[in-house]
Amino acid sequence: MKRAIAMVFSLLLVQCGTKAATQSKPKEPQAVDAPKVTYVTWIEVGDGEQFWSTIKQNDKNVALIGTEVCPPCHVAKDWWESKISPPGWQFVYWQLGPSDDLLTKSFKEIFKNLQAQNNLSLPYLSIIEDAHDPKKIKEITATFRDLEGCTSEANKFLIMHPQGTIHF
Repeated sequence: MKRAIAMVFSLLLVQCGTKAATQSKPKEPQAVDAPKVTYVTWIEVGDGEQFWSTIKQNDKNVALIGTEVCPPCHVAKDWWESKISPPGWQFVYWQLGPSDDLLTKSFKEIFKNLQAQNNLSLPYLSIIEDAHDPKKIKEITATFRDLEGCTSEANKFLIMHPQGTIHF
């Protein structure tokens, strides 16, 4: 009898010990990580080659292009830096300056011709994405000019993109 009581008692102790070991303390509520807010940061490039190699790194690009002397370009750049960056978009800033590479010269010629025709005012902003063909050729989805176009109008476009088209 003593042996049976001792056996039951020892089994009871073993059972209580394993139960205590498997039970954990009640979990304290953990602080939920707040989503990280990312503001627009620009990748600044100095010439045409850097511009295109940077554009090719991402499928969705916002390219702000200005000249060496363009106060509104800096205002547009600063305006964007105060905004929350839409997911997936890369922001590229190119201040056309003195450079001998062929692509920079080509862009400057295009800008001069557009300015001569009164079709261009700085700053100039382009939404550049991959085209829907197997070669992955880049295409310009939308362009904006003037300070308001390069800021608030372009921002409205990005908010709506690609769900719909908004007309300004």
